[in-house]
Amino acid sequence: MGKRPGSQNYTPQDGEALLTHGLQLVPVDKHGWQRVAERYNQEHARQAGRSERTGPSLKIKFRSLASSKCMYSAEWSRCVALARKLRERIERRVRGEWFAVPSGSGS
Repeated sequence: MGKRPGSQNYTPQDGEALLTHGLQLVPVDKHGWQRVAERYNQEHARQAGRSERTGPSLKIKFRSLASSKCMYSAEWSRCVALARKLRERIERRVRGEWFAVPSGSGS
């Protein structure tokens, strides 16, 4: 299966938007990734004139960044670090170690 006609490659800004929403939502299943896609599309893709993405395509990009062993450009290095941070949070949540930070705690 190839890319959809008219789709765009990810930019570092797309990656950062994906990971920012991922860190806010910490998706652990397909429904969580769908919520990430909804936010990504509403708050980033549509506003920036970028291709809208599905939950599965965002999850694939996240996994690619989180498991990267190659050197990305300096623009992408922040995304790789954020992806690894998100991977750690997802793993903690799956193990039951995840807890919500009380609002107003300043953390």
